[in-house]
Amino acid sequence: MLLLIGLPACTGGTAFAQNYHFGMNTRVLTAQMADKMTELGAGVVRLAYGWDVIEPTCKGCYNWQTTDAWRDEARRTHRAIFASLAYTPAWANGGHPYQYPPLNYQDWYDFVYATVSRYRNDIYLWGVWNEPNLNGYLKGSDPRVYRSLAVMAHAAVRAAGFENVSVDLIYAIPGQSLADWRAGLRAAAALEPDHLSLYALQLVLAPDEWAAPPRPGALRWRQRMVVRQGYGFGPRLYAV
Repeated sequence: MLLLIGLPACTGGTAFAQNYHFGMNTRVLTAQMADKMTELGAGVVRLAYGWDVIEPTCKGCYNWQTTDAWRDEARRTHRAIFASLAYTPAWANGGHPYQYPPLNYQDWYDFVYATVSRYRNDIYLWGVWNEPNLNGYLKGSDPRVYRSLAVMAHAAVRAAGFENVSVDLIYAIPGQSLADWRAGLRAAAALEPDHLSLYALQLVLAPDEWAAPPRPGALRWRQRMVVRQGYGFGPRLYAV
């Protein structure tokens, strides 16, 4: 999955007060949920800003009621939203379910541009689709289709006024080959982002390091990485 972290040219600074270390993945954001997040110290909430929900019936027919309400709760409680842009409405994919890609990628670009423009002063974390390697979320799981979605979304985010864009990539996905990873990395680099971050989905250990529960091999792996990074054995190593 591609994550676009963007900073617009002029911001009010509100997003920088958030705690990005802990978050919650959910389908909605109610007042009660936002209050509980505040109580627990969770600073980020991941929500699907579905194309099929925001522009459900026809091109240009936007319904912002649900996503505006989420934005308002995030503002009220000073939480940050990680918005996943995904899921095609039937009018844009030939009448198929939401996981089918659009027939015209310009329609996707226009949706991303409209959504990012509307929330550009409130949302700085934008995801492109959800688990596109799974057929249940992106029909066919074709890397070429996802590349088109990512390229168009990146262009739309730039056009919406985000001048500093960071691209985050996840690798070590089950079934991913080295050739797949190289192709994805080259495609991301071709976007010319201002920053590129890479995260491993799986922690791969040597055969003799596996033991559960607990997994002492995982601890030894983390210790080796800490030493290599020059941190000592402090708490600064983050597993993503």
